[in-house]
Amino acid sequence: LAVPVNDGLIALVGGTLRAVGIIVISGTGSIAVGVNKQGVQGRAGGWGHVLGDGGSGYMIGLRGLRAVCRAFDGRTGPTLLQDIVMKHFGFERPEQILGWVKQNQGSKTEIGALSRLVHEAYTQGDETAGQILREEAEELALAAAAVAKKLFVDDNDYEIVVGGGNLRKSNAFFELFQAAVAKRLPGIAVIRPRREPVEGAVLYAIDQLHRHEATAAGAPA
Repeated sequence: LAVPVNDGLIALVGGTLRAVGIIVISGTGSIAVGVNKQGVQGRAGGWGHVLGDGGSGYMIGLRGLRAVCRAFDGRTGPTLLQDIVMKHFGFERPEQILGWVKQNQGSKTEIGALSRLVHEAYTQGDETAGQILREEAEELALAAAAVAKKLFVDDNDYEIVVGGGNLRKSNAFFELFQAAVAKRLPGIAVIRPRREPVEGAVLYAIDQLHRHEATAAGAPA
């Protein structure tokens, strides 16, 4: 009997090479998924951009746009994001940002794609971008810690693997996430994937077969 498997779980197995650990994904959306040695699964996040998605590309991109608007208002000091965002769109006036958002109806995908502009500003030393990325990395670490609390009480024999473009493509954001995890889960390694999700699917299937065979034989899985 085929059982549907969460994509995050498959990516976890590919990333850690075993069906134990936590994967934290920051793509357009965000989620943390884990499984312990007993096969119990848990998650945090995955609520969508209206209810959650802390640490996601959408949230990073949205906060980048908001920072630009706040700076143009004079609520905050200037930020490199102003020039980077305006150049990206080819806009001459900040009000054109509002028109773009209305035209795209606040598209999660379109706004999420703007996260790369925040990463770009951060690499150029922009403090506003740095604050955004540090705080969103903290959100992801908080999600990882929430999963760890559910699944790994008194057990430090697991790793946290990252997924999604924000954590896999940006060394700076990956390092911010590592630092945030270290504060909440000291001693737990944060790694990049060792293999891709497609390989994880095969490894997961093999692991489940072994568990099934062990159970059928009367031995502990």
